[in-house]
Amino acid sequence: MGMYHTVNEAVEALNNILDEFTGRSCIFDVGCMIVDDIVSYTPFITYNWGVYEEPGIVTIYNSDAAVVMQLFGDDNNRIENWKLSLTTIQEMIGL
Repeated sequence: MGMYHTVNEAVEALNNILDEFTGRSCIFDVGCMIVDDIVSYTPFITYNWGVYEEPGIVTIYNSDAAVVMQLFGDDNNRIENWKLSLTTIQEMIGL
C-alpha cells in the first residue's frame, strides 16, 4: 500500500475508518481499536502511536507526539464527531 499523494486522500481514508466507530464508546480501548484499524487499512505505521482519554475526548498521537485526531463523545459518551489535524497528516505523508 503506497503513501497518499494528497492530504485529502489521507483524510478520506481516516474518515472512512472513523465512520465505523460512530456511536461506539468514546474511551481509551476504542481509541486503541481505531489505531489498529489505521495500521490495517492505511499505509501509516502506528506501532508507536499513543492514545489518551479524558472525559468525553479521546486523543490519538503519532510517534512524534503530535495530535493526529481527537474523538468527541456526546452526552452518553458515544463518539459523535472528531477532528483531524491536517497539519500533522500533511507532515506524516511528507507534503
